[in-house]
Parts: sequence; structure tokens; C-alpha cells
Amino acid sequence: MEKQKVDWKNKEEVRNYHRKKLQEWRKKNPEKNKELRNKYKKTKKGITANNSYSKKYYHKGENNKKQLIRTRDYRKLRKKLLDKTSVCEFCGSNDYLELHHENYIKEGCIKVLCRKCHRQFHKKN
Repeated sequence: MEKQKVDWKNKEEVRNYHRKKLQEWRKKNPEKNKELRNKYKKTKKGITANNSYSKKYYHKGENNKKQLIRTRDYRKLRKKLLDKTSVCEFCGSNDYLELHHENYIKEGCIKVLCRKCHRQFHKKN
């Protein structure tokens, strides 16, 4: 691994250097990283940061619609669809079924997919 030369007087270079080092550490230590994240989320600062992020995220138009869909009515609709269609629309599997929304504005654009097909669908689209 080649050592990176950093101009320590340039704040942007120093910031990027530390970001890169942190990313490398997170890749090497995923369990420890997860443990530290969960610990931080329980602190007062972590709770405030999470609440602040949630407010910003869910007040955006598309995200707000997504959140509304996850309400009690949506759960009823989901149960009804999964009871009616008990197999994946692509592969015919009946394991780990999920709902995929083509469009969050139109309610009729929902597909029943297994977890594997749902992930593949999102990778392609």
C-alpha cells in the first residue's frame, strides 16, 4: 500500500486523509464499527442527531410519501396482497416475500417479489 503524502497545512487534504483512513478502518472492523454506532445512537448527542436527520429526510416530498405508505393502512394492504398472491411474480418462489413499489404516488403499482428478486430488481433499475 502506497503512503499518501499530505500537506498538513491544507485543511481539505487533512480532512480527506482522515476520511479515507476512517473508511478503511470501518471496512476492516465491521463488528466493532456496528457496536460503536449502536452505542452512539443511545447517547443524547446520537439521539439528537438521529431526530434531526429524520425530520430533514421525511419532510422531503418523495420520502414523506414513502413514510405515509408505511402506516397501518399500508400494513393491511400488504397483508391482503401477500395473502392473495403468495408467490414471487418473477421466479415463483414463496420464500421471504416483499412488496415493490413502482411509484409511491399511485397505489396500484405494487409487485410481490421474493427478497432475492427484489434486490436484483433494484440493482438493475
